[in-house]
Amino acid sequence: ILSLLGLATVRRLAPTPKFAEARPVVDAHTLQAVIAHRYDMMAAFADSLRRTCAEEARRLGSRRAEQALLAAARSWLVVDAGKWTADQKARVSEVFAASDAVRKLVEMRQELAVLWERSTLSKDQLLDNLQQWLSRAESSGMRPLQDLALRVRRYAA
Repeated sequence: ILSLLGLATVRRLAPTPKFAEARPVVDAHTLQAVIAHRYDMMAAFADSLRRTCAEEARRLGSRRAEQALLAAARSWLVVDAGKWTADQKARVSEVFAASDAVRKLVEMRQELAVLWERSTLSKDQLLDNLQQWLSRAESSGMRPLQDLALRVRRYAA
């Protein structure tokens, strides 16, 4: 709105992700695409986490306290762990105890975020770490992680 009124100019936008055929082996182009589209990747992770929290809350059924806890956690679990309040940090162990699926998704999201934050690693080390992450995600048996792993393999630079 501000740009339409001439009061502000848009300097940069997040790149629109491009997808190709899924690559069986991760290469430098895949790594570059994952780093370039990291915001899209985290948004996809947030959507998966919200859906998983909702599914887990429904699955808990009669356990109202845990159900309410997961429903409330849907809004703040998707935010980076560094931005959680002290109360949220204290409640995260309760959320993880209520749902192993949510715990696994949050842990895998944090591991993936660490990949592009480590600027000191060589390209080969980053590729190896990404390949290991993809292998764990695909073998996790969790549909959201398997879908995210496929999405990573399909990113095009």
